[in-house]
Amino acid sequence: MSEPSTTDIMNGLADLRSHFDSKIDALRSEHGRQLEEIRAEQKRLADTQARTEGQLSVMLQWLQSMDQRFGALMAPINPPPAPDRRRA
Repeated sequence: MSEPSTTDIMNGLADLRSHFDSKIDALRSEHGRQLEEIRAEQKRLADTQARTEGQLSVMLQWLQSMDQRFGALMAPINPPPAPDRRRA
């Protein structure tokens, strides 16, 4: 059995590199797709959070307004003091 020639070794290394390059490209493509999906999900969640915060802000304003109205309705009614009859 003879030793492989330099050309055979170089061709084998080129084939290995080509194989690994194709595997790396496939991994990059898959991870790129997953990254895009994650970014889209993050944007959707951020939009949902912003909408929810806006709704909570409106609800808080309404609740504070209702609290003030209820407080005014439930305030005790203090009749005016009776006139002092000793002065008359």
